[in-house]
Amino acid sequence: MNFIDEIIRFNTDRNLSYDFNVEIDMLEEEFIEFRDSEDEPHEAIDALCDLIVLCVGAIHLKGYDVSKCMLEATKEINSRDGAINSNGKFEKFKTHEAIAKWYKADYTKCKYENEYKSLPYISGFEPEY
Repeated sequence: MNFIDEIIRFNTDRNLSYDFNVEIDMLEEEFIEFRDSEDEPHEAIDALCDLIVLCVGAIHLKGYDVSKCMLEATKEINSRDGAINSNGKFEKFKTHEAIAKWYKADYTKCKYENEYKSLPYISGFEPEY
């Protein structure tokens, strides 16, 4: 079982449901924890992992296959050309030629095919990609 399956199991076993405002509150709490952890590497890693757990859980609870969503997201990100700016941040090129190469993630094909959201957690289930 991979970490995505473990997070889905956590959400499924606890009968968690998606609530936008609760998600925002939890994400803010973890962002603050990360911001305040500059000199504490283990606290920073804990906060970043908690953010991943929250995001994976939210995607799943909204009815989307997390793995498929991440493949779409990375396909979109990898379609962009750019360079590191003076602040150390990747900045995508915005020329007409560069924009013409951009892929737009299609999350509609990432929705679970049925309402049984714990399907990826069923032992032996292997999603098709």
